[in-house]
Formats: sequence, structure tokens, C-alpha cells
Amino acid sequence: MLQFKIKYFIALLLVGMLFSCERKLDLDLDFESHLVVNSTFSPGQPWRAHVAKSGNVLDASNNIEDVSDAIVTVRDIVSDQLIELIYTSNGYYFSNEMLPEEGRSYEIVVEKENFKTISATDHISYNATISDLDTMTIFVNGKTALEVQFNIKDNNQQNNYYIWDLIYETPSDQNGNGGEAMVEYQLESSDSDTEDPFQNTRNNGTTKIFITDLHFNGSNHNTSFISTVLNSQSDGNGDNGEGSSGEGESETESSPIIKLRIQSVSKNLYDYYKSVEVYQARQSVNSNSARPSDIYSNVKNGFGIFGGVNEQVLEL
Repeated sequence: MLQFKIKYFIALLLVGMLFSCERKLDLDLDFESHLVVNSTFSPGQPWRAHVAKSGNVLDASNNIEDVSDAIVTVRDIVSDQLIELIYTSNGYYFSNEMLPEEGRSYEIVVEKENFKTISATDHISYNATISDLDTMTIFVNGKTALEVQFNIKDNNQQNNYYIWDLIYETPSDQNGNGGEAMVEYQLESSDSDTEDPFQNTRNNGTTKIFITDLHFNGSNHNTSFISTVLNSQSDGNGDNGEGSSGEGESETESSPIIKLRIQSVSKNLYDYYKSVEVYQARQSVNSNSARPSDIYSNVKNGFGIFGGVNEQVLEL
């Protein structure tokens, strides 16, 4: 009986302590929404920018929303010529005036009532010359992989930042239908001039190769990388993701077309894509221990990216 009373007293004591420690947690939901602009621009291509307003992650009713009534202008910093982008739909603004040119710098300004005006500046880098492109099939850990080798002739007019990746496309059928194939792959390079966006915190490869001309400015540089396909999805024509969709089917009908995309980008866009690579990798990790990652932005008083890119695509 005494033992029962002691257990009962301890239980009451624990319940009392539990309620005495209860404290109401008030979250500070004071939140200021900012404008968000995302725009990449290339030589000879129309201007296109997406504008939205940021949302509060602590308030389910406060979502990111497209903005349809902003004033979006782009200015050539050297000539001071100014154009206004026209709203089309779904938060996008467009103009085919004053088309971007290689080597020139531009400023974008976005204004909207009751919001801070945001702005960003960037330029388009000069393209590199690619030669001696070669590919071969190799075996890595018992699996087939694609090795890509080429020479890049760097220009000495500026510090250059390069990104390359692969594009997988399904061959066109008799009706001319084709498109991008859903292929999950990773790239690895032993080139000492490449940068690791994960800073040695990840053992496997990335979906993009990042490299600067720090050690080969204005000269030729031989480089290579290996691509390993992790997974691919059917495009509806029976492709099983391994380059064959059935007996007797020709290689052109089953194998995707592979293209090498080489981008000469600004430092801003280079840092942005590196941060996106890290963010997406951490989002795919199903673990509470995965640290969040910030997305790089060069936009003043807001969020997003305004970056110049000079792109060339070569079929392998």
C-alpha cells in the first residue's frame, strides 16, 4: 500500500511539473514581402523577366504570387539607352528591343507600388572556342559511362566562368515529334581547375561542371569529364532507360541524342547556379540533418537573379 501511495504521489508531481512548465510560444509574424525578379539574357535574344513577390513560410495563407502590374525597365549601362518590358502572362515581362550584345553590361529595375524598388546589374561574357571534341564509352565500377574530351580556347579580355552539362533529347519521329528526355545523370571531372560546389562535402558527382580560367586565362585548355546515367524515364515510346526498348528496334529509335552545352557566364550567374546545385542536392536528401542552403542573389532590396549567359550546344 505504501509503495502504491509513493508511485501515485510521484505521478501527480510529474503532472504538476508538466503543466507548470507549459508556456505559450508567440511567433513574430511581422513580415515584409519583397519583389523577386529572375532573368537570364543572351546575345541577340529577347529580354524576358519573371516578377513575383516573396511569401512568408510561417504563414500558409501568404504565398509567393506573380506580379502583373510592375514597371520593369532595362538600361544599357554604357549608352544609357532604356527600354520597358511589357507584361505578357504568369508574371513574365518581355521585350525584343535593344537586344543584348556580347561584352555589354545592363541594369534591370523593377518598381511596384507599396514595394521597395529592386535592381541588379550584369553583363554577357565572350564565348570561348571549342575544338577537338571527342567521346568514348568506358566502364566505371562495372557500368558503362560516357567520357567527353575537348579543348577550350579562352579569351583574355576578362575573367571567365564556364559551366557545362549534357542535354538528352529523344529522336524525332515521323511526325517530327521529339523533345528533352528525362535522364538523371551525374558528371565527374578530374580536371584540377574545376570547382566543387559542395566543397568536398559530397562524394558523388554533380549535374554541372563548374570551371574558371584562373590558371589558363587567354590560352588553350584540354579538359574532360565522365557522365554516368543514374536513371531515365520512358518517353511513352517504350524506352526502358537503358538505350534499348525492344528486340529489333534500331539504335536511332531507342537511344537519346546527347548534346554538350557549354555556357560562358558572368560571376553572378556562376555563383547562382552553384548555389542551386547545392540546394537541389540537399533537398533530395531525406534527412533532418541536411542543412538548408541559401540561393545566391545579386538583386538589391529583393531576391532573384539577373545574369548574362553566352551558350553554345554541340551534338556528341
